[in-house]
Amino acid sequence: MYGQGMSVAAAEAVLLRDLLRADRARLSERFFAGATQIIDIPWAITVSADLRFPEASTPPTEEAERFNAYLRHVYRAASTDTEVGAALLRVIQLVDAPGRLLEPDLVDRVMRALPGT
Repeated sequence: MYGQGMSVAAAEAVLLRDLLRADRARLSERFFAGATQIIDIPWAITVSADLRFPEASTPPTEEAERFNAYLRHVYRAASTDTEVGAALLRVIQLVDAPGRLLEPDLVDRVMRALPGT
């Protein structure tokens, strides 16, 4: 749904290639340890976004609720501010970590795009 499966699969393929070139000892252990680092961010993005829906069986944490509320402002700002839009795309496309959306310069741009500001 979020279009990150192919990116994750490609990153895991690169990881596997690099591990095979280096040393085949404990390959599965090393692969899964590396894959965990690859999937942590897309998984967090997906889970956080899914918790917005009333059908979710787990209630969102306060942190997830705050971040999702902020994301609504990011989406609105991204429609008029190309810098916010580019940052959002880079996060969605797994180029940058979600923390990029919380950097002061970007938060300032998002807040300036709010209606009435």
